Amino acid sequence: MAETSFDRFLDGLYGALVRAQAAGRRRREQSLKQQFGGVGDGDTAFAIPTLRPDGWRTEHVPLLDLLEPREIGISQLIVEIACELRVKRTGPLGRDARVVIEVCNGSHAASARHRLRVHLRGVDLPQGDVFIDGRLLRRVDGTRQPVDPLPTKGRAPR
Repeated sequence: MAETSFDRFLDGLYGALVRAQAAGRRRREQSLKQQFGGVGDGDTAFAIPTLRPDGWRTEHVPLLDLLEPREIGISQLIVEIACELRVKRTGPLGRDARVVIEVCNGSHAASARHRLRVHLRGVDLPQGDVFIDGRLLRRVDGTRQPVDPLPTKGRAPR
């Protein structure tokens, strides 16, 4: 398993939630376009004849502007992980230390001493909280731009 920073992990979860919300909106728009005979990439619109002082004109009103904005949405993402916390020594002669969260899976999950819980909520700019064993570790700000999680070089600690 690759080792990655905790910020990149959170950004990956945040990005997954935002992408899932956008995909749901696109599916709904596509469904409405098919339902009402939309063709191509342009918005399906109703042509409404309007009498003006200079004669009749046709106004085009997009279908999505006329319908109530009901859609199936993803309002929150909750991930709970069994984990272990340990200190990893780095730097010259191991003087620097950082806490490493090791994910426990399979048969090791039952014996894990800690639970990591990430709770993201919100539709436009999700916000959330990260807990370890029920204690708040960090707040996730909804104004951050998510990045795709790419593991850093190296291997997971043993």
